[in-house]
Amino acid sequence: MTAVSVLLPTRNRAGYLRLAIGSVLAQTFGDFELLVLDDGSTDHTQRLVESFADPRIRYYRHPTRLGMASNWNFGVEHSRGRYVAFLHDDDEWEPEFLKTAAEALDREPEAALVFTDHWLMNGEGELLVEETRVNSRLWGRERLGAGLHQPFGDLAVVVRPIHIVSMMFRRNLLPSLREGLESGSVIDYWMVVQLALKGRGAYYIPERLSRYRVHAGSETATGRLRTCPGYIWMFRYLLQEPACAVYEPYLRKKLIGSYVGYGSALLQAKRYKESRRAFASAWLLERTNKAAIGGWLLSYLPDSLFHRARRFKHNRMEVS
Repeated sequence: MTAVSVLLPTRNRAGYLRLAIGSVLAQTFGDFELLVLDDGSTDHTQRLVESFADPRIRYYRHPTRLGMASNWNFGVEHSRGRYVAFLHDDDEWEPEFLKTAAEALDREPEAALVFTDHWLMNGEGELLVEETRVNSRLWGRERLGAGLHQPFGDLAVVVRPIHIVSMMFRRNLLPSLREGLESGSVIDYWMVVQLALKGRGAYYIPERLSRYRVHAGSETATGRLRTCPGYIWMFRYLLQEPACAVYEPYLRKKLIGSYVGYGSALLQAKRYKESRRAFASAWLLERTNKAAIGGWLLSYLPDSLFHRARRFKHNRMEVS
């Protein structure tokens, strides 16, 4: 059996994809298969992948776009390795990532997953040193002790230091992602929580062994219209999970915030009826929520004050 299945979902990013694949093939650990999961690309992705001519690479192209969660699930269900690691098509690994992560899982039978810290880099591949330090502190990795954390429900649900670009998990614990497809672009959050619910631990290695690229087209920059529906589904799902009852106040607060965030994004997009429903959902959960009440009222104005304020701010910036 192959030790590690590397899953690399992609769509129309041949330029960055070349670098991502290169970082996989440059690993000091060679016992892996690389599944490139092309979700309907219209650029030269296929020619690029084929140009590597490495027998460890398997290329799958979906002629009709599946969407992020379904494409990821396709990869998991078609993987053959004991362990699974995802790499975004615009990110990269340091040469020791696979070796370090696989050896940790070999040593620690109680670990459901292993994760490391990671660098941030810009579109040109330059490391963002100060931003990386701030990011590690923000997500709790700066203070997190090395080694096994068991159980790791708090880490998975609340703190969330585990990033998909620097994580490897046991495939037998999560052989399919079908139950979490409605999480959409936050399928990685669903995955980590599901692994936490298995009762095993998460093993942390405080080294920066991967590089997460922040640029205009990255997941970080795609906006709330894409991410909020997934978070709404995710928090509603977890609120019904008995094992997550201890996190009920936190999850309820996050659900309300997701409804408000989604309502605001819909309001900005002038989708007033939908924004009204989102704000109303937040209000039903918390009748005193001022943001929900204010957003709901704004959605009824002929020309939302939200847009007037944006235009006013824009005009002032042009004058100054």
